Amino acid sequence: MSLAFARKIRVVTVLFVTSLFLVSALLGTSESSEQNVLRLSLEEAIELAIAESETVMQSGNDITKSGYRRSEAISAALPHVNADVGYNYYPKVQTVDMVMPGAGPISVELKDDFDMTTSVTLEQPIYTFGKIHNAIRAATIAREVSRFSKDAVEREVSYETAKAYITVLLAQEALKIARESYNNAESTRAILDERFAMGRVPKSDGIKAQADVAARVPVLKESESDLDLAMRHLKRLVGAHESQHVVLTDALARRFPRYDADAALADMFEIEPRLKLLDRSIDFNAAIAKKEKAQYFPTIGAFANYTLFGQSDNAWIGSEKLQNLGTIGLNIRVPIWNGNKTWAVYQQALIDKANAELSLRRANKDLELELRNAISEYDSMLATYKANREAVRLSRESFQAQQDSFRSGGKTLTDLNDAEMQLTRNRLNEAVTLYKINNSIASIERLISGEGEKSWKNRVAQ
Repeated sequence: MSLAFARKIRVVTVLFVTSLFLVSALLGTSESSEQNVLRLSLEEAIELAIAESETVMQSGNDITKSGYRRSEAISAALPHVNADVGYNYYPKVQTVDMVMPGAGPISVELKDDFDMTTSVTLEQPIYTFGKIHNAIRAATIAREVSRFSKDAVEREVSYETAKAYITVLLAQEALKIARESYNNAESTRAILDERFAMGRVPKSDGIKAQADVAARVPVLKESESDLDLAMRHLKRLVGAHESQHVVLTDALARRFPRYDADAALADMFEIEPRLKLLDRSIDFNAAIAKKEKAQYFPTIGAFANYTLFGQSDNAWIGSEKLQNLGTIGLNIRVPIWNGNKTWAVYQQALIDKANAELSLRRANKDLELELRNAISEYDSMLATYKANREAVRLSRESFQAQQDSFRSGGKTLTDLNDAEMQLTRNRLNEAVTLYKINNSIASIERLISGEGEKSWKNRVAQ
């Protein structure tokens, strides 16, 4: 093999190995880039936000905690068994002098120096006039209230996420409009240069064309900043990393449902978890009031006790000195006077119940007004959006006509710039109106969505 051929072999080998490394590096970069992209639909964003929400987690903990409280209330109705062990030493034992007939006084010790007591006691409430029953009922209702509270929190998180999602979509549309406006200004300047290709552009027109381009830069930068802020908020809700690239796969809804106010109100009163929560809160406070009222009545219970007792003058008490004792009986505890404490606590419970009723009444009125306002605003926005679309169509045709006329010298630079600015304004108005419509849909669905086909995620994502 010649030296030149060997060198060629080495060069080819080096190039081949280098190409393998380059391909591997490019594939690794592509895979890493793909892994750093998070594609989100509205439904997926809501699911992630619910899973990441600390408030939802706390609500779940409250449900678990309320379950333990119910177990605590039930334990009052079950037997209680307690064991006690006592070992006592008496350095000085009490004595009694006894005088016997025909003899002098005799000093008698009342007990030995050491004693030990081991006892097991069983206590079982028999009848408490509603103290335990209403405590258990209140704890059961409290667990239901915790569940409704979690449902309400999830609904609020869903609504906040939907708003954040559509806000990002609005910011993306606004940025797109700002870029196209900037490009239109650049295009106008290029047309101006074409018109005077054989001569010199008038100084005033040249400066104005440059000023029109420069004037659009701050709007473009502000739109980029608005999008960045909106995306940061959405990332915070769904738990995405700051460096992660998020791509939204859904667009702003352009097919709009119709809402009947009376039917929507019926759905809201049937479904809304906040109303259910407040309704059950009335029952909870009623149970608490009954429990406190029962404190006026006696408590009847049974008990059984087994005791192993022994005493001795020695530290070690042998088994031969231990005695077995047992007791079985009933007890009745009758409240007579506690300084009006029972009355004061009972009155507080009645006030809590009355306040819960007032809260439910206020919530019914407030939510009804909120829903009616949302539907009214939604209907108004639909009419506005139709007018916005027509305005965009006409202003775009006007701008294109002005652009063609400007090329031929029939229109001034000011005319064309005014037409372009009108088109940009109308496009922004259309985008904002579409955002408001989507926000109104989210507001309405937050109040009337339920389970299954009427679930928040299914109905809003459609």
